[in-house]
Amino acid sequence: MAAGKFISQVEEYNNFVKNAVAAYKTPAEAKAAITAQYPDWGGDYLLDIFLPLFYGN
Repeated sequence: MAAGKFISQVEEYNNFVKNAVAAYKTPAEAKAAITAQYPDWGGDYLLDIFLPLFYGN
């Protein structure tokens, strides 16, 4: 994969995560939306760590 395409995909993912945090009331709801949108990206354990921080938990 070309570096530019990878960076673009990561940027898209980060924007989706930011929007999911804004749109959903709990980390679990945001995680469900993120993993549904990006099922092959893995990293569920990282979402478990970082999403609560975005919600101030």
